[in-house]
Amino acid sequence: MMNFFGKPVELLERSDLEILARNEIAEGLYMEYKEDFPHNLAKIVASFANTFGGWILIGVDARNPQNMPLSFPGIDLVGAPKDRLRHIWRDGINPGPLFTSRLVDLSESPGRGVLVARIEESGYPPHITRDGRIYRRNSEGSDPVPESDRYILDRLFEKGRQNKGQVKALIAQKLAEVETGVPTIKVIICPVPLSQNMIHP
Repeated sequence: MMNFFGKPVELLERSDLEILARNEIAEGLYMEYKEDFPHNLAKIVASFANTFGGWILIGVDARNPQNMPLSFPGIDLVGAPKDRLRHIWRDGINPGPLFTSRLVDLSESPGRGVLVARIEESGYPPHITRDGRIYRRNSEGSDPVPESDRYILDRLFEKGRQNKGQVKALIAQKLAEVETGVPTIKVIICPVPLSQNMIHP
């Protein structure tokens, strides 16, 4: 997935936000800006996970014809915005997709910050929202669209089946490497889908 900052989410600082304005990064297939928590946040998160992954920044003014960030007014840090995002993710999407978030404090506005969330492309789609719909990103605009194309839906389900098959094959391979006759416990942990090269040997 595209990383507009060139660094992990956990390391983002206030100065990194200016990259978006300086490079004129508009909303679209990989990016969504909101001034505050939108009512359709679960749909946005699910649509990113079901497509190519993406970024949501809450606390950004992008109200212009180009949907580019004009300023960073931030959101109130009272009320634990990261917890609010987690609750929406947990209660509004099934299964919950993989994401990472960071609250970037605004030094020029004490008590306010921008919530940055990076949603990974899912290896186990589709992710269904509480309204029972499957959303995907639309390259024509930034809004999530409900998916009704049978071919696309079949591909989403097949992607999840393939990833599960890869995990099973990896486990079978690792267990076959264990010497027979020797008492052994082997623990295999797969924190992210195998298709994502996030862990280096």
